[in-house]
Amino acid sequence: MVVKASVLALMCVAACKGKDSGPSGGGGSGSAAASSGSGASAATTGTERWSATFVVGATLRDLPLSFAKHGAAWTGTLDVASGKTLPLGDVKLDPEHIAFTIEKPGAPKETWEHYELQRAKDAGDASGGGVVGGTQIRVRMVRLAEGEAPRSAYPRPQTPKPPFPYESRELEIAAPDGGKLAGTLTVPPGAGPFPAVVLLSGSGQQDRDETIFGHKPYAIVADKLTRQGFVVYRFDDRGTGKTTGAVGTLDTEIADAGAIVDALAKQPPIDPKRIGLVAHSTGGMVAPSVATAHPVAFLVSLAGVAVTGRELVPLQLAISARAGGATEDQVKQLVDMQTKVGEAAIAGPAQLQAVLVELTRPQLVQALGHPPTDQEIAQAIAKPLADAQAPWTLSFFKIDPRLAWKKLEIPALVIVGERDTQVPADITIKTVEDSVSKTARAKLTTKKLPELNHLFQHAKTGATDEYLEISESFDPAALELVASWLTEQAKPH
Repeated sequence: MVVKASVLALMCVAACKGKDSGPSGGGGSGSAAASSGSGASAATTGTERWSATFVVGATLRDLPLSFAKHGAAWTGTLDVASGKTLPLGDVKLDPEHIAFTIEKPGAPKETWEHYELQRAKDAGDASGGGVVGGTQIRVRMVRLAEGEAPRSAYPRPQTPKPPFPYESRELEIAAPDGGKLAGTLTVPPGAGPFPAVVLLSGSGQQDRDETIFGHKPYAIVADKLTRQGFVVYRFDDRGTGKTTGAVGTLDTEIADAGAIVDALAKQPPIDPKRIGLVAHSTGGMVAPSVATAHPVAFLVSLAGVAVTGRELVPLQLAISARAGGATEDQVKQLVDMQTKVGEAAIAGPAQLQAVLVELTRPQLVQALGHPPTDQEIAQAIAKPLADAQAPWTLSFFKIDPRLAWKKLEIPALVIVGERDTQVPADITIKTVEDSVSKTARAKLTTKKLPELNHLFQHAKTGATDEYLEISESFDPAALELVASWLTEQAKPH
């Protein structure tokens, strides 16, 4: 979904995974005590039930916990997704802290997971984390009332819930290389024919809902548009969900999206002359190319990338560096380095290796205190060298969406959040406006939406580490703007 620059590696393209710890929280009552979870024999004198949300990368895992007090000691258990109940050891509960270890019977003790959390003053939630296999895992917990069902510690109130006033069914579409693109087709009530929209996700392996930190923006978009009279198809990217076929490049994604448009044009409830695309982030690099070669009648770009990846990553790096307090000289140095890497990557492996050696050597001298050996240099550049030569990354660096925008003559809506730190609003909007023809310019609508980030959430800074903590999944006004514009183009009713 999100393209992200890495300063240390000089170049990196990945789905966003916020890593900052969340705000402190708290919950529950009880006196300070410790227990290994299995040795207490005193009568139970109190119980507490909690829901814990573990943040693993950009995925949320919700699991219920139960604590029981035996005299002065606490024990606990954790219910996992497989239906098993795991014992908790080293349990501590007091008015300010919660701590526990997830014991794994039969596994080496060093694989057991220990977590420590701070309670909030209102005693309703707690937050903290632990280290699992060298990776920092954030955890937030909310205390449950008696009889209350487990719930996420990070509520996502906009996620659509059944029953729905429309049909929802699985649909597999053949990919051009023999794989299967699996997705959900939602169809309004009635006989049709209906206009249709295909949702294209951003970078990384996204599921059909474009799920990130529990947010499901494409489930929300699909629900809104289907209620407005559109057939909507959203699908799992290669490498995730039920879709099959090798993960490829942006060219692969362009071919897949084109195959979907062609297949939907043959579906009986769909009007083949009213099929459109809604594309987010790097999906905005895919959509214009698809629209030039397939029967696409209208296009919506949701913070869609409008320049090459080798141009975008330095822009992201500059935003990140300034937010971190870097001087303009430092920003320029970082941008120049990243630009050099991007240009070398598309020039070829030899040029890329030479540039990485040139940029890395001074850093190693400073870090090691002596001139690095050839082996030390080779080890230092191995990962950025491999990353920059990955097929998807090379396609991201090479493909220029402006070339496709120049050919488009269909109505298009381009919206970007004012606080988007991944796809800068002003540059993106100006690039599209300057790229389209005079005829297409009259059919183009562009808007910078105040206070919104890359996910179209209201945000303070737009930094990626805010995505998790914000409960809003998609600004309702932005969603209404998209729905109204599409309705005007397609006239579904």
